[in-house]
Amino acid sequence: MKHINFSGSPLPIGPYSQAVLHNDILYCSGQIALDGDSGRLIGEDLKSQTKQIFSNIDKILNFLGLGKSKIIRLEVFITDMTKFHEYNEACSEYFKDSENYPARYSVEVSGLPKGALIEIACIVNANKES
Repeated sequence: MKHINFSGSPLPIGPYSQAVLHNDILYCSGQIALDGDSGRLIGEDLKSQTKQIFSNIDKILNFLGLGKSKIIRLEVFITDMTKFHEYNEACSEYFKDSENYPARYSVEVSGLPKGALIEIACIVNANKES
């Protein structure tokens, strides 16, 4: 098992790793829309926060030489399901070049760290041969 922590992507705001690699599966911790340099929340609305989160996920994947096509599942936590369409729009844009979308589940929560509107975790196939 390998714990992944590196600068360039938002550092954890608690006692956890950015990601953990185990048996060719990468478990990315939940990401909120933090800027990697300042640690400040980026975006006033759900769509812009979602785009920042996908940018942060890309940084983790790129660090390991992986791409978004390797994402198996997204785990989405959102504070207001009436805004879910904004997440779907950002998700469609992020995966626009993909033939297959990852599995996902989405749940509404009462609150998230730093007042974020959305948090996304993911599970990734880290086997570079498949």
